[in-house]
Amino acid sequence: MEPETIVFDAFCGTGSVANAFKDTCNILINDNLNCATTYAYGRMVAANCTFERLGFDPFVFLNSTDETIEGFFFRTYSPGGSARIDF
Repeated sequence: MEPETIVFDAFCGTGSVANAFKDTCNILINDNLNCATTYAYGRMVAANCTFERLGFDPFVFLNSTDETIEGFFFRTYSPGGSARIDF
């Protein structure tokens, strides 16, 4: 496709179609669910995501800690807190 081609993904859902075309044309996304549009947009721009304004990389931080927070999900859905381990 030509770079000036516009693809309108009217029901973007998880953004699979939009993500497939993002490098070859301009993408417009829409969905009835705001969370779907937000997710699809995040998926398309994830490679450009930096944490400069945050001051640290949250992935490095979260992967470097061994702290376990024994909150609701731990108590309700983990083998360490409950016999029930599914939603």
